[in-house]
Amino acid sequence: MEDEALGKSRQDASGDLSNVPIHMADVGTDNYDRDLTIGLIQNGEEELRAIDEALERIGNKTYGLCEECEKKISKARLTALPYVKNCIECQRQEEQGTGKT
Repeated sequence: MEDEALGKSRQDASGDLSNVPIHMADVGTDNYDRDLTIGLIQNGEEELRAIDEALERIGNKTYGLCEECEKKISKARLTALPYVKNCIECQRQEEQGTGKT
């Protein structure tokens, strides 16, 4: 995906024979597609990092405990997102900017 998003010129990506875009909308579409691909790559990397951290917590026998308040994370939350590190209450506080620092 990285090669596709970053490595190809507009000409390579579209198959055009010329470097001049046919229409300004084509340039916008190409930019949107590139930004979308980069966003997907970043999200995938963040998810892999979170999974690696969850595997470390399993090894440390701290999996399922909130990193903020050290209470148990609900089974339903872990079932939905097995790599979460905070309970729902602490996650809400973090997202609202009122979490502990």
